[in-house]
Amino acid sequence: MLGIGGTLSKRVRKPHFNPIALKNLIAWFDFGDERSMYTDSGSTNVSSDDDLVYRVDNKAWRMQNRTDDVMCRYIEQTASSFRPLYKVVGTKKFIRFDGSNDSLFAQKDQGNVATNSMSSQTINGRFLTIFFVNSVAAATVSADEVFINWTSNYVSEDRMAVHVNNTATNDRWEFSDTNAASRTTTSVNCGQDLTTNKELWTLRMDSGSSNDFYRNGDTTDGITNGSGDNHNIDLSGDTNTQFTVGGRFASVSGVTTPWRGDSYEFIIYNRALSTREVNEVERYLKSKHNIN
Repeated sequence: MLGIGGTLSKRVRKPHFNPIALKNLIAWFDFGDERSMYTDSGSTNVSSDDDLVYRVDNKAWRMQNRTDDVMCRYIEQTASSFRPLYKVVGTKKFIRFDGSNDSLFAQKDQGNVATNSMSSQTINGRFLTIFFVNSVAAATVSADEVFINWTSNYVSEDRMAVHVNNTATNDRWEFSDTNAASRTTTSVNCGQDLTTNKELWTLRMDSGSSNDFYRNGDTTDGITNGSGDNHNIDLSGDTNTQFTVGGRFASVSGVTTPWRGDSYEFIIYNRALSTREVNEVERYLKSKHNIN
């Protein structure tokens, strides 16, 4: 275009947003990025519809100079019969969990960022922001289905999870925080019934009087309902420490409380992001996944 005095000037474009621009990014799993997904232990990338997914890199680790200030280096499933499928449907790319025994996970000796320790991070129920783009297989479920779960180094019942909550009337996404020491569980229910649409969900746990759990970047399409538990999940410990995708607790023999659906991407920050920061991530994910 012509500038002042008739000279030719260029339009200055705003730099493209990248999730690593924000501090405390501990997990970024992009299930449409073939470069970070493998059919083996890390040398052969997925490429075709229905490839079995053996391993997925944590881009928070790979793109942040391989620092150990993340949750893990990768998640994987070494048992071939329990691996999710890489799916290519038109221009859409994602992974599919069958709701029976598919899972991917990291623990102290698998995807770990330090010797004998999955992660140096501690997750707190009042300082956490999670974004995920998923579609569930059905709008009603017959039992709870866990999408992602952290299990502490103390006991397996000390955990946090994002899961589909099965009730008598309304099946919905929910965040739960189980404190084994005090024998309490706090939860944030999204307030919206399940649909089978591809949707972006934002969960922001903060230290104030409210937490947010809403759909497609619209804060009115969800719920704000009370403060979270000031409870830590320590990810640095022994054999009970695990991060699981596709269920509550996974192994090469299967998974408990399995989830059924398609996952496109999820991003986790180990703090409560500001409104401006949340909006940046939401714009990035909505544009990338064509969500209105």
